Amino acid sequence: MNNFSIIRSGSCAACLMSLLVGCGGGSSDSSPAPVNQNPPVLYSTNLNWVAPENRMDGSSISFSEVAGYKVYMGQSRAKLNLVKTIDDPQVLSTEIIDITKGKYYFAIAVYDSENLTSPLSKTIVREF
Repeated sequence: MNNFSIIRSGSCAACLMSLLVGCGGGSSDSSPAPVNQNPPVLYSTNLNWVAPENRMDGSSISFSEVAGYKVYMGQSRAKLNLVKTIDDPQVLSTEIIDITKGKYYFAIAVYDSENLTSPLSKTIVREF
């Protein structure tokens, strides 16, 4: 028995066997591939902060010296990862998207025009 047939559409002809091979071969099982009925729920959160007025040593920092902010996130207070760098010192908020269910910790660091980065801010926690 032949496992292929020619399908003609207008002037184009395609070999069904080639199509089946390209899709992983032909099988007598005609059941469709399983579909994930419950895709993960994704969350988002908005973070807001104020621009720093002082350096860590207590000396003042002018707004023109601030180059931007680094946003950190993680599921452990002790292990935060950089998730976003904001290169505009006037931006004082951001949205973090595509967060899966769980408990997350967030912190912000500021960096200046000489690329000196502050220690992380106090950590905040949010549960989704």
